[in-house]
Amino acid sequence: MKTLRLRNALCAGLATALLVASPLAGAADSVGYDDTTFGTMAVDGMVVRPPGLGATVLGAATWLVTLPFSALGAMWAGRLSN
Repeated sequence: MKTLRLRNALCAGLATALLVASPLAGAADSVGYDDTTFGTMAVDGMVVRPPGLGATVLGAATWLVTLPFSALGAMWAGRLSN
C-alpha cells in the first residue's frame, strides 16, 4: 500500500513537471533574443542571481520556521472537530 502511494506520488510529480516544462521549451526559440555577451552574463551572474538566491533562502527559512506552527494548528483543529 505504501509503495503504491509513493509510486502514484512520483508519477503525479513527473507528469506535472513535464506539463509545466513543455511550453517553456518552445518559448526560448520564439523570442528571437540572443544577446549573450560577456557583459550581460556578468550582470546576470553578479547582480541578478545573488538576490534571487537570497530570496530563495529567505523563503525556505520562513517556511521552515512556520512549519511547526502549521502542524500544531492542524493538530489542534483535528482535536476540536472530534
